[in-house]
Amino acid sequence: LSLFYFNTSSASVITFEQILENPTDLELNLNYAKQQEAAGKYKATIATLERLIMLYPANGDIKIYLLSILLKMDSQIRVQLMIERMMKDPNTTDETKEYINKLTSSMYAQKEKSDWFAYVDLSLSQTEHSNIGAKPRSGHRWFKDDKLSYPVDTVLHDKTMSRSGSFTIGKNLNNTSAISLNLGVDITTQRYGSGDESDLGSGSLSYSKYIGKHFLLPYMYYSRPNNRLAMDSNTKGMGFSNTYFVNKKNSISYGGGYSVTSYDRTGTYESANQSNNETYSSNLSHSFNLTPKDNFNSKIFYNNVKSRADYNSNENFGLTLAYSRALPFDVGLLRLESTYKRKYYGTQNPDVNTSIDRNDQSLVAKIQITGRLNKIIPFLKALNKDDSLFYTLKYQKSDVDSTILQNTVETETLNYKITKRLNFSEFF
Repeated sequence: LSLFYFNTSSASVITFEQILENPTDLELNLNYAKQQEAAGKYKATIATLERLIMLYPANGDIKIYLLSILLKMDSQIRVQLMIERMMKDPNTTDETKEYINKLTSSMYAQKEKSDWFAYVDLSLSQTEHSNIGAKPRSGHRWFKDDKLSYPVDTVLHDKTMSRSGSFTIGKNLNNTSAISLNLGVDITTQRYGSGDESDLGSGSLSYSKYIGKHFLLPYMYYSRPNNRLAMDSNTKGMGFSNTYFVNKKNSISYGGGYSVTSYDRTGTYESANQSNNETYSSNLSHSFNLTPKDNFNSKIFYNNVKSRADYNSNENFGLTLAYSRALPFDVGLLRLESTYKRKYYGTQNPDVNTSIDRNDQSLVAKIQITGRLNKIIPFLKALNKDDSLFYTLKYQKSDVDSTILQNTVETETLNYKITKRLNFSEFF
């Protein structure tokens, strides 16, 4: 396996522009991969090697090099996929298969770390709202078949601030499965109004399992929001998802879930329990990697909400299309997403209108960038040496049309979020 031992110490620095000009030059690209590996830029190394594998599918040495990088990154799932592909590849010789077995066994043996993992995420976010009071475009609403003007003192432009924390602990049961528990709390305050202020406690338990090309994830969860000026409730749910990796570029995912939401009946909200409901959800999606940096995703979904009061029951279905792009210089991931949804309600609400059936259709567009803060503010490296500060920027526009006046609403939000991760795995 002589290609691993070429000397790069005296070679000049290879630029990405040179790679673009010579994308099929094997020696140049391998030197570039080695250069990126030495700089600790493993994602760039992997991207280069994956491209070379597509160009030279019979070259087992490149695959072994990629396998060694994945092992170094402790990417167990991708390692398993790569091993299975190579063992089934007719171009893989017996000598190469033997070398793979020795390489994986020796490198796994060197990893003397605990199977347990634990970390805390602390987040601070601010969201700017264009229509937090959900004032309809018409400025009117129905109340017991009467058409009324919407309250003129409705808060429209406002800001909410959220402080949240979550604790995750789990264990790798073996090389292909793990179990984890997550507990979280979120405190939201509002600058001018108070209708959206709340405290939220939540918890979830999940189990992940990799079988062949399938990644299975059953889970259960519980959430308990304490709203300032709205009905309080709790939700218990369970679900599952499965991702099937068809090949290097394509994967198919599907899932389903069931949840029960119960509202607290109090003196202020005497009829709160009329909103109690059960929700059945399902989805099917397809993911396509156009390049190592570009991904397209499409998803269809269907949900059935069965409420204690028929006028709160509904069926909704829709389609989500998304495009993701890894930005230059590893500054983050850009995601563009659009969702179209139709929602049909069972019967008329007597407190609203007794002659009009409620049917909604909505279009939601999102633009989001996520990444590590060190990549966009380099001087933070001195304070954030473990590179555990993450940022999120998200813009969302929602346009809802409805047969009921007060549900035809247009809103825009802009969210800024910073998350700090504290890793405690080394204490196990």
